[in-house]
Amino acid sequence: MRVLLALLLLSLVPSVLFADGTPTLRPYFLIGSSTQAVFDMLGKPISFQPFADMPKSGVLNYATGSVEVNHDVVVNWQHVDFGHKGMVDGRKAFSRHATPDEVIAVLGLPPTAKRLTPADHTGSGETELWSYASASLLFKDGSLIGWSDFSQTLPVQMSHSVGAPSPSLGGFATEIGSALGAPVALIPDIPNDSALWIYPTNAFRVQDEVVHERATPRLQAYLLTQVPTPDGLQQTAKWVVRQPYLDYHTPVASYEELYSAF
Repeated sequence: MRVLLALLLLSLVPSVLFADGTPTLRPYFLIGSSTQAVFDMLGKPISFQPFADMPKSGVLNYATGSVEVNHDVVVNWQHVDFGHKGMVDGRKAFSRHATPDEVIAVLGLPPTAKRLTPADHTGSGETELWSYASASLLFKDGSLIGWSDFSQTLPVQMSHSVGAPSPSLGGFATEIGSALGAPVALIPDIPNDSALWIYPTNAFRVQDEVVHERATPRLQAYLLTQVPTPDGLQQTAKWVVRQPYLDYHTPVASYEELYSAF
């Protein structure tokens, strides 16, 4: 009887599969989870600030942070101390297009996370921004599509090969990772299915997974002048690429503006 009860309880806990097929239980909440999932993990809040004219909506305040729910669904949290919750022994890195659970297995739950855009009428298009102490990650439809990592400590795994040739125009994006490893910032332009890969001494624009442009010598020289500190590189990227998850209050600039400036 006890065994059956234990199995029943386990069946109620959301489970996931890692890319390698390893199953795991999910003893934590994510954006999109219910308010009850927050209670199950963090307990009852110290206080609750309801939103006017919005049922089952408001801010749950805890000792170390807050969780916002809209219509009984988690939409963001700020400065919550999760400790090492979610980390899995032996998980040291994750790849581009990793799932949220795969990232959590390596880094643990992010102290701050927010839904940037909800899913559209087709059920797709939802984006989320996660923030750790020294890095931010952007997810779309449950897949890691971008990040900023100016401390260069984010364990993104790419098939870096010593001695690999420099990425060529018209080549595949995988050539960039092979030659240079993971970029310190990968800035997606979602509507145009393109991205900017930023390194300390170079940058590449990728369109449909094909390398379309490389940084001009002038841009490379400028990046070199900013390399000495992570803060310098971060300020450079904020100036070079005006993306919301690098600089919330600045409009997005086009890649044409970026490259014409150099």
